[in-house]
Amino acid sequence: TLFCLAAGMAFSVSPILIQVAYDHGAAVTGVLAWRYLAAAVLLVGIARGKMLRIPARAALGAFVLGAVVYALDSALFFGSLERTSAPLASLVHYAHLVLVVGVAAMIGRERLTRRRLLALVGIFGGVALVGGAAVNPDLVGVGMALGSAGAYAVYILLSDRLLRDADPMALAAFLTAGAATSFFVAGGVLGSLGTVGGPAG
Repeated sequence: TLFCLAAGMAFSVSPILIQVAYDHGAAVTGVLAWRYLAAAVLLVGIARGKMLRIPARAALGAFVLGAVVYALDSALFFGSLERTSAPLASLVHYAHLVLVVGVAAMIGRERLTRRRLLALVGIFGGVALVGGAAVNPDLVGVGMALGSAGAYAVYILLSDRLLRDADPMALAAFLTAGAATSFFVAGGVLGSLGTVGGPAG
């Protein structure tokens, strides 16, 4: 429960903080490279020996999942925050819940109960309400947020399979290491690793 609350708080404030960084000249790839490096170091410290005890296939799968799918999700979502408001981008991103529940129901992994259907209707209603109230929303930004929702849905469905074989903290360490690797490569190519905000940008 504490981990869920901490994760919820982190997810809620990160879009606002990164928009502050953008206002000071930060670049998406630079910020995300250092963000995921810090997360990977922290998770490695927590997982420690557990990382050595998980199957090599699960470790490689988590690393690749982080380097490709999770990195794509982050790039699209945080990129959308350069073009649209944090509340709108965040709410559109939560459309991944609809995709996860729908796919899980179609493949027989979850039952589509009345309560879940009502929750999905609530999600669509919230997106419509906030999206409709937005003044001149940037369609590219909204599209990027929706794309991040799709990528995140794929991440959840794939990571659920990995969690059956290994410790979640160890997998998270490999996953964030993969994401950090992708953003360091992208930041190095774009020359943005030093562009993380501040008085001089």
